[in-house]
Amino acid sequence: MRATVLVIDDEPFILKAISNILSADYDVTCEASSAAALDRFRKGERFDLVLCDLMMPNVTGIDVYDALLEIAPKQARAMLFLTGGAFTARTHAFVERMPHSMIEKPFSHATLLARVREVLGR
Repeated sequence: MRATVLVIDDEPFILKAISNILSADYDVTCEASSAAALDRFRKGERFDLVLCDLMMPNVTGIDVYDALLEIAPKQARAMLFLTGGAFTARTHAFVERMPHSMIEKPFSHATLLARVREVLGR
């Protein structure tokens, strides 16, 4: 059975690019809205990996992580975050606290695959 990956990013181009890279090896679901992604979890959906943009409007990747700690703690531990940099004190502190869960934008095809395989192999 193929591993399942949920990708959360407010940029359609990023969603498409990640889906194209990962869909050869994984079952990929994409959400452009953090709120819609959280609704999936509240309804009981689960994924082997959650790949989430850190900086999004309204509900950030940190907000998604914090919500998953309450809704589905195992999902919070299976997260990788995409970041172009920490722009607030809150995001900077989060990145410092979880440095091994970050993928820096822009990322290469090989880097993305390697990090996904690493997390799924845990």
